[in-house]
This record gives sequence, structure tokens and C-alpha cells, in this order.
Amino acid sequence: MDYITASEWDYSKEFTTTPIQKRSRGNQKTKIRRQYLDMISAFDIETTRLHGGIDTRFAGRMKQDPGGQWHDTGNNEQALMYVWMLNTLGGTPVVGRTWGELKTIFGGINEILESRDAYWVVWVHNLSYEFSFLRAIHDFSQEEVFAVDSRKILKCEIGRIEFRCSYLHSNMSLAEYTAKMGVEHVKLSGDEFDYSKVRYPWSPLTGSEIAYCLHDVIGLCEAIAVEMEADGHNLYTIPATSTGYVRTDVRSAMHKGAMVTVKNTLPPEPVYVLLREAFRGGNTHANRYYSGRIVENVKAYDRSSSYPDCQVNELYPIGRWNKPYKLDYDYIMDLIDNKHRAVVMRIALTNIRLRDRYEPVPYISKDKCQKIGMGTSDNGRVLTSDYIVTTVTDVDYTIIQQQYIAENVEVLEAYYCAYGKLPAQLTDVTKKYYRLKTELKGVPGQEVYYVKAKNKLNSVYGMSAQKCDKQTFDYVNGEFVERDTPLTELLQDNYRRAFQSYAWGVWVTCWARARLQDAIDLVHHTEDADVIYCDTDSVYFIGDVDFTGLNDDRKRQSEENNAVAYDPSGKPHYMGVYEFDKYCYRFATLGAKKYAYQTEPNGETHITIAGVTKKAGGAELDEGDEYGKGLERFVNLDPPFTFRKAGGTEAVYQDNPDPTPFRVDGHEIVITPNTVLRDSTYTLGITAEYEKLLENCALPLDNWGFTV
Repeated sequence: MDYITASEWDYSKEFTTTPIQKRSRGNQKTKIRRQYLDMISAFDIETTRLHGGIDTRFAGRMKQDPGGQWHDTGNNEQALMYVWMLNTLGGTPVVGRTWGELKTIFGGINEILESRDAYWVVWVHNLSYEFSFLRAIHDFSQEEVFAVDSRKILKCEIGRIEFRCSYLHSNMSLAEYTAKMGVEHVKLSGDEFDYSKVRYPWSPLTGSEIAYCLHDVIGLCEAIAVEMEADGHNLYTIPATSTGYVRTDVRSAMHKGAMVTVKNTLPPEPVYVLLREAFRGGNTHANRYYSGRIVENVKAYDRSSSYPDCQVNELYPIGRWNKPYKLDYDYIMDLIDNKHRAVVMRIALTNIRLRDRYEPVPYISKDKCQKIGMGTSDNGRVLTSDYIVTTVTDVDYTIIQQQYIAENVEVLEAYYCAYGKLPAQLTDVTKKYYRLKTELKGVPGQEVYYVKAKNKLNSVYGMSAQKCDKQTFDYVNGEFVERDTPLTELLQDNYRRAFQSYAWGVWVTCWARARLQDAIDLVHHTEDADVIYCDTDSVYFIGDVDFTGLNDDRKRQSEENNAVAYDPSGKPHYMGVYEFDKYCYRFATLGAKKYAYQTEPNGETHITIAGVTKKAGGAELDEGDEYGKGLERFVNLDPPFTFRKAGGTEAVYQDNPDPTPFRVDGHEIVITPNTVLRDSTYTLGITAEYEKLLENCALPLDNWGFTV
């Protein structure tokens, strides 16, 4: 591929003559009135890992804390940049090999930018990684770094060069982003790019290696350009994060008459505290009676657009929050059952146990209990307990009542609100995205617009569930420091800009769990059928189950609320219905987010395991080891299988490496701050408590020693 070296690049003409991009008319809602050069640019580096054998200083060992983070115990392995790439859309990419070259170029470009009172935007896919290396040529100040979390960089600056993170912008890997944007230079496969090979700034690079590097920056520029064209954005208006597009659409819609509803529904601080405690994600669990076994003829059904369906079709807290004049249990139940109020409450339950010993998915999560006494659990779910304290909504408590018996229930704190539909301004945006996604699916030439509509639809919920008390991180003297702003101040600041209520995000997920529970109960109470596994909006089961009645109710509700769209063939698609997803010839699970299956006899194994690459992990499991392969090896935990090829990567942060130069091949090397990426492993396993439970569950059900 064509490129020029750093020494060949005459950037002065390009940066002197490139016009300033025109700013869009209208209120930009920003105090920063920068001028940007009208160019789409991308930057990337490739690094090599230095370890024992290169230099004795790197021969030590890293230590891992209980949280899984790796820490430097001295001068251990390091990472070294050996090539960097810069590209501007439509131009010839530039390749350099040293930080010195880049520092000189950035210095010259900054002088030109200063003379023109302009800034240059450079996109970097996973800026957080590149940032750890860019510290080699720039001492970043607190004002020059915008971190959304510790070591999570959204934007940073070197003079008038503004680096933006395209990974946080797209919420996709570079391979996925370039592919979905349909660009010419998609990210090339790294299968043949040996990342374990030690490369230095003087190491020759083959044509295929250079092509692999250049595709990253050329393809990224193309993807940004395609996306901006599709959405009518420019460098002034393109959102910084993936939810930015939706935030703009929803904010604009809500300001057309719905802000009074929002302001009246914003939860006061005590209510917000309870809502934070009550918030819970999707219901994901494995039926303990089938966990650790290989089950045949498993069907999977998914619920169509579960979270959007809940937003459009369910009821939500609307209006002022009230504190009940007494915390009497019967009074609170009257608010829920007879007055149909939305309630969030902290409750204490004494001597609680399941009504049905064979309940496939116990609802109460130990992680959501502020206090928990002695009892038994099922991989994090409460089976029995002499005492628990947890915070729930009325929707949650309805499920708990159906599943559990408690000797006593005490309401410790509670607030209630009227129920109503979400503002039409909000649900109309959701329905618009759903309609576009349905109409554009499979239409030639509309792939980018389909991807955008699908991503936007999935982002509406995420925006409503963003917590209002997130602390800010500052980059101070080379460290990321979390602020300690009081909750009252955080809420006041958030509520000044709020156009949704956090309570709505809390209720979206609890309604989704309730609708999933409908399917779990349907399967569980169908003769000769049983639930094997569930995950947020899907249920895996054996037997024949008729979803017609359940789906008829969902269709009726979606028709009433106009939550229906038509694909290019004219077929209607309803939010919230259960649809057949796949058939698993054989299926096995070891718990939440840990399952494997085959869709046909002797077919390849597919896996979903948190922390393991799906495709590579399935192939590695099929290769097996000395103890077996495939699903049999998956469930055989004596010894457990270890994924070595598909275990992903882990990051080791080296903020203060030894700056003493050393020599390799006659060249001098100085190690600068860096991040080491290295292959990780993942070993299948279950806790001793879960293993003991499964041993009992492996017995015939009538002989299982669980009593109620």
C-alpha cells in the first residue's frame, strides 16, 4: 500500500491551506467556540511486548489482586511502540517509527494551528490505550484530559491537536465499526499478524504487516466520514459517545411539551437512594437441576425489542413522589394492589423460602440484598434465608410474592408515585427507531442506516438508566483521581440538565424481568417442559410450549400503542412478542453467562462465556485437551478446561518505568509510560457452594433434600 514516511511528509502546505470547517447554524449548546480544520484524520500505534530475556529488568513477575487487576511489583515486562500511523481522508497515510519523529511533527503542526487559531481533530480507536503511550511526548495537564472513568479517556489534547476516542463514540470494535459502515478499507484480520513477535522501531515490516497497520487508520477515517454523511453531522456536531445521537433526538423531543412532566417526576434525594438500591439489570440464570449437564433438544425463544417494548407499553412513575404516612405492610400493599401506585421500598423478610422447590429461576439476588442471614443459595439467588433486607419496586415484589413465602415482611422505608404512560414525545422517538430498523433490515444500500437505527433503538433505554450521581475523574500529576462531590450537589447539577427521570430506567428493567418471568412461568407450568436457562429477553427450554396466548396479549398491547412496524415485504413485527431464535441439538450451562451448545449432531460448538472470545472459544473447546473436547469437556470440571487461545487480553499499566536506556541490536531504547497487553487465560469453574448444590440437584427430584 502507498504511504510516506515521517521524514518525507511536508505537512506545512496541507495544514496551511486546508480550510476551516464551517460551523452549523443554530445553538451549538457549548461555550467552546473552536474552529476545526476541515479534515477527517486518524492516528494509531502498534506496540510490542518486552519481557524476560530482553533485559533482566523485565524478568520479574506481576501480581494479581482479588479483583483481578494486575500490579507492577518492580521493573517487569513493558510495552514499546515500534510504528505509528497518521491518515487524513483522501490523503496519503504517514508512517513513523519513533516518538521523536512524532513530537517534532506535532510541534510544527501546532505552530501552524496557532497562527490560524484553529484546531485539528484526530480520531483514535481506543484512545485510552494510545494515551498511556502519548505521555512519552507530552506532559498532559488536568485541563487537557477528559476522562469518563479511571483510565477511560474520551478526549485529550496536545496543544491544538484534539484527540477523540472513536471506540467510545461508536461503542464497537474497529473491525465491527468499519464493517458495519461498509467502508473500502475494513480492518484486516489479525490472525496472521503475530502479536507475540518482538518488533522494534528499526525492525523491517513486510508489505502485509504495513497493510494491516494502514487499514486501521484509513478505514477509521472512512467510517467516520460515512457516519457523518449519513447523519448530517460535522466535526462540531458529531456526538462524542454512542448515546449522543439518541440524547440529541430525545432531548429535542422532550423539550416540545414534556419537560414539566420530567421536572415533576425527578426523584428527591431519599427516593433516588432507594432507586439506586433497587436498580437491577436483566434476569440471567441457569436452572440448577440442569446446570452441569448436557441437555438435548433445547429451544430458544427471544422477546422482540424487550426494553423498547417496556418503554412503549408499560406504565411508569409519573408526577410527585410521596412518603406514606405510615410504613404499615397492609397499607403499602393497599397502595400497590388497590390504588395501583408505583412503589419503591426497602423491606426486611424473615424466614423466607421458595414456594415451589423446583422453581427454575429464583428471583431474589443476593447481590441486591443489603443484609442477608443464614440460608441456602443457588449461584447467587436466594433459596432460603432466615433474614434479608433488600430494596425493590412493586413490580419486583409481585414476583417475589409469587415465588416465596416469608414468615414476616417489614417495610423499612418507602415512597410512592402515580402510574402513567411515558411522555409521547419519548415513546415516539423509540417507535421511530423501531420502525426504521424494521423497514431497513435487509434493504440493499441501506445497511448503514439500518445499523444506525438499530443502535439508536438500543440506546434509548441505556440513556434513561445512567445514574445521576456519577463522580468525575481528574487526571492530576499522572494519576486518575475520583472526585468526592456530595450526592446533593451531584443531583442538583444533573437535574438542571435532566430530560428523563432515573426512575424510568429502573422501571424499564423491572418490567423486562416481569415479562421474562411470564415466559419462565409459561414453560415451567407446561407439562413435559422445563426451563434450562434464561438471559434478559430469552428463555431456553425443553419440551413443546405454546407461546400463542402470551404473544396474543403482547400483540394486542403493541397494536393499542402503535408499537408495530412492517418489514419490506409488508410483514408486521410487534414489540414484545416471543419469537423462535434457535434450536440446540445439545446444550450445557454452568451458570449465568456461561453456556455452550451445538445446533446439529457433530456440529461446531458455540459458546457464551463472559471473558472468552465466542468464535475462537468454541473452536478451542472443539479442539479440546487431553481430558476431552466439546460439550463433554465443557461440563467436565475435573480438571476444569482452560481457554488459552480465546482467553482475551489483560492490561498491565506501567506508569513509571525505569527510564535508564539499554541497548538491543546496537540500538538504544528508553522505556516510556505504557500499557502492556498480553494474552490471558480463562479457566472454567464454579464455586464450592454451587458445586455442592448441583450434587444434590443431580439426585432424583423426589429425593432432593430441600424442604419447605
